[in-house]
This record gives sequence, C-alpha cells and structure tokens, in this order.
Amino acid sequence: MAIRNKPQYTAHMGEDAPRPSVLLVDDSADDREMYRQFLQRRGYVVAVASDGEEAVTCALNGTFDIVVLDIELPKLDGIQVVTLLRSYTSTSRLPVVTLSAQTGEHVRAAAVHAGADLALEKPLPPEDLEAAIRVFVERGQRIRKKKATT
Repeated sequence: MAIRNKPQYTAHMGEDAPRPSVLLVDDSADDREMYRQFLQRRGYVVAVASDGEEAVTCALNGTFDIVVLDIELPKLDGIQVVTLLRSYTSTSRLPVVTLSAQTGEHVRAAAVHAGADLALEKPLPPEDLEAAIRVFVERGQRIRKKKATT
C-alpha cells in the first residue's frame, strides 16, 4: 500500500512553524478531491487515503495534526479505523474527525464511542470542515507550546 501525497513540512508566510498536516480519508474520489483542494488552498498539507487499511498505514507511518475520516470505507470502516488508531501509542491522541453520509445520532454516537473527537454529517461544506480542523490544530499547537516552555 503506497502512501499518496505524503506531507512535506514547509514553513509559510515567514513562520518557523510547519503547515498543519491533515490525513484525509474518503472512498469518494469527488469528496476527497474537493476537500483536498480546498484545504491545500487554505495552507494545509494534505495526504489522502481511499480505504480503511490505507488510512491506518498512513496514520502510523506519517506525522499528522489531524485525521478526517469517512465512516463508510472499504476494507475497514471508519469505526474500525478509529478503534485501531486509539489502540496504538503513536496515534492514540491524534485528533480524529469523522464524516458520514448516514444521518442519525446512532452513527455519530458510534464514532465518538470508538474514540473520534468529533462526528460530522455529509454533505458538509468545506468551510465547515476547515473550521473544525482549525480548532483541533490550534489546540495541538497550544499544547506543544506549553510543553516546550515547561
């Protein structure tokens, strides 16, 4: 399984901090491409995966600030992926936002119960997804800064 678009950290706008890195997992090529392009235009480094197995491999072998994960995936579904990510030390605290075209509280509850930090429904405007991502990335940056000063 090859990792596509493996993130390369580069500083932007004269900052020393790397650009935030997102692992975007969706089996819909159209959704994946729409979100990827939008997030890249907004300054994120985006790696993509199209199934659950590839998502786990990418997460374990890459360095990401957040995972955006579709629930309905081939090979391993999003709930299984979240459960696996939470079982590995290296990804146990990695923020995960799930997306699902299935509506209903039971789908969101299952995602959160498995360990997702936030469960959202599709269709979701890219701006709303980016707003959610920004919250988790900024929180992670604050935590890292606090650890660096203590």
